[in-house]
Amino acid sequence: MAFTVQEFRDLIQILEQHPEWRAELRRLVLTEELLTLPQIVRQLVDGVTRPVVAPAGAPGSFGQVIQVLAVNEDKGTHGKKHPPGGVDEPQSSRRGANQFQ
Repeated sequence: MAFTVQEFRDLIQILEQHPEWRAELRRLVLTEELLTLPQIVRQLVDGVTRPVVAPAGAPGSFGQVIQVLAVNEDKGTHGKKHPPGGVDEPQSSRRGANQFQ
């Protein structure tokens, strides 16, 4: 059964007159992924708009985070703890370096 342009416009007019039929038509026409998309977008928006709670012991503000990073940069640690003798290299790296001396 084919729809003509006039019949299609009639369908649109009927759906405008009966909005409760739209949900059923959506369920028949759209895929499950498209039907769940509004819920997924709402969850994403909720996640983005919810305030972020820092873990215990973390700096409280962006400025404090920048200060901590700057201090670590000055120390050359980049947030890592190194042994007192310097950067901890894997044994294989040290062996390879000795071969070229």
